[in-house]
Amino acid sequence: MKDFLFNFKRYKGLRYYSLFLTLVNSIYLFIEIYKFQYIEIYSLNGQIQKEHYQYISNLSNMTNALAIFMVLIYLVYLVVFLVQKNKINVINYFLVHFIFCIVFTCVSFLISFIFAIPIGNLIQQLVILYGAAIIALLYNILNMLYKRAITRFKN
Repeated sequence: MKDFLFNFKRYKGLRYYSLFLTLVNSIYLFIEIYKFQYIEIYSLNGQIQKEHYQYISNLSNMTNALAIFMVLIYLVYLVVFLVQKNKINVINYFLVHFIFCIVFTCVSFLISFIFAIPIGNLIQQLVILYGAAIIALLYNILNMLYKRAITRFKN
């Protein structure tokens, strides 16, 4: 744990990654909260007028763009860490990523409870990040096992 904190303080890439994802996810959550409050205010007997529907559609497009942006941030930093071939940085990257996802999942559940917003809307971008991280982690583990098997087979 001490090494992880040291690497986090020393390596700017992990700090920037955390900062970017925190910023983008916070904006995402703010827009989702605003969208559901807007729907509550302007829905008349369960119906939404055309101009309000268009505005809500634009908010949804913005949240979709932010979710895609978060995946792109994840993939760019993943490639950067994998290209460096430093196992410690890759492990720290996955730790930071999973800590980020777990913290924002908890924050999303709290927001869902406070504002009565469906939890699926708040964590859909995190599910994509969880899935991408699990796939990348499995790839790294299989790649590492493959390299060990090749090394043992050659000896």
